[in-house]
Amino acid sequence: GLKYGQVLWGVDDGSSRIGLAWDWAEVREHVVAMADPMKVLSNVALRREDGMLVTERERLLHLNGAIHRWRWQSQVLPAAPWRGRLAA
Repeated sequence: GLKYGQVLWGVDDGSSRIGLAWDWAEVREHVVAMADPMKVLSNVALRREDGMLVTERERLLHLNGAIHRWRWQSQVLPAAPWRGRLAA
């Protein structure tokens, strides 16, 4: 069957900790995607230039943009004999 799981990403720079977590699912063999892009768990708070916090919708859009640019897909499936992985 198709695989699924959760990514937990974090960083601790000694003065603060940042974490992100999201579920993923294999949509077909060797092709993975976020299971629900609207369900990213994180302690990240983002502010606009005027200092006001962004809305939850805007925050999710920024977090999804960052997650989309990271190469997490190749890390969630076990090594396979074929080269390269596709991501949705």
